[in-house]
Amino acid sequence: MGRENQRQDLKEERRREILEAALHVFAKRGFDKATVDEVAERAGLSKGAIYLYYKNKDALFFSLFEQKMDEARGPIGRAMRSAESLPDLVRNVVTAQLEFLQSNAEFFRIFSSEQARFDLDFQSDFRRLLRRRFNAYIGELGKAINRFIGPGRKELSRDLALSLIGMMNTHTTDWIVNHRSEPLTQKIDLIVHLFLKGVQQFVQESEQAPVGTASDGSQISRRFE
Repeated sequence: MGRENQRQDLKEERRREILEAALHVFAKRGFDKATVDEVAERAGLSKGAIYLYYKNKDALFFSLFEQKMDEARGPIGRAMRSAESLPDLVRNVVTAQLEFLQSNAEFFRIFSSEQARFDLDFQSDFRRLLRRRFNAYIGELGKAINRFIGPGRKELSRDLALSLIGMMNTHTTDWIVNHRSEPLTQKIDLIVHLFLKGVQQFVQESEQAPVGTASDGSQISRRFE
């Protein structure tokens, strides 16, 4: 059992080394121009050794993306669990996500610039992965929001989660695509302020709605006190 664990640990360590090498090569050469030979050279392995773990360059990138998504779940999950109010939750999540993206800017710039060059089969697999991860994130954030706006508001919680994620992704895309020089984290206060002000405006308008109309706002107004 001990030897089996050692072999498994060695395999995982080798996978990490290969992915680190792939990230370096993709960043330097671009995904389209990078080769498995260059990844192998960077990792100090033979080309054949790379193929023992990954069948091609697309599989390398796919695994690298999954690794980054798994890494992001840690700080974002802790941000959700540690929140004690809705404003606290929003600030925690925005801070965690933007700090993670900023610290991994190299990879996400590769993803942004090179994804259109993936072959069609890989694009299909990648879209499924993105959809699965995106829906999981919406679900987790929606549940976290629902803790603070009261039971029976699952649809509203999901809408708020979508809105917050959309704001973060829009600012991140602008920062990456246009190679903004200022830190992405400078947008934290802006996103938090605009999102919470928008929710407060929704609350106020809902509470002023005519009798007999749907109103979710009254259920969450006290969450800002």
